[in-house]
Amino acid sequence: MTIIKVRDSLDALGYFAGNYYELPWKMMDIIGITGTNGKTSVSYYIDNILKENQDKTGILGTMGGRLLIIITLTCLILHQIL
Repeated sequence: MTIIKVRDSLDALGYFAGNYYELPWKMMDIIGITGTNGKTSVSYYIDNILKENQDKTGILGTMGGRLLIIITLTCLILHQIL
């Protein structure tokens, strides 16, 4: 069994997950939306604008059954989704 000692296990998990899943974020443009109110609405507005331009879109988040950005996801789960 191989043991790798790291200072920050969450940082290391992100690094290894990214490499395992072949750095999926390098093949896409990512838009992050932050703030207190209106994030879901803004994400749907942007989604519709991009779809009008024939762009492929995905929303990852906490609302409903669609995919919107969940900041609380672990980096491993996020890499699996991407």
